[in-house]
Formats: sequence, C-alpha cells, structure tokens
Amino acid sequence: MYRLLALLPATVAAPALAASDSGGRTMPQLSDIALVAFAALALWFVRRAMRARARKSREAGPSED
Repeated sequence: MYRLLALLPATVAAPALAASDSGGRTMPQLSDIALVAFAALALWFVRRAMRARARKSREAGPSED
C-alpha cells in the first residue's frame, strides 16, 4: 500500500511533463464545459433525490419495530 502511495506523485506529474502545449489558453475547452455541466446536473439530481427521501421519511413519521 505504501509503495503505491509513493508512486502517486510520479503518476500525477508525468502527464504534465509530457504536455508540449506551452501557449496560453484563451477559452475553456469543450470537455471543461461538459464536465461542469455534468457536475451541476449530478448535484441537482442527488439533491432532488435526497429531498424526496427526507420528505418521504418525514411524512411516514417515526417507525416502531
């Protein structure tokens, strides 16, 4: 396990070293926009599901076994 943790910095830094694009970015790429949209949609969906679950348990009241 500790050996894998020791390799983590090398695996994270390797793609950055291989990048040859040194120019500045003028606008976000399409994949960046899609990632933000997907994350926003996922948050909305999860919050909606959690609210529905809380509402359902509130309406049912405390259950006795």
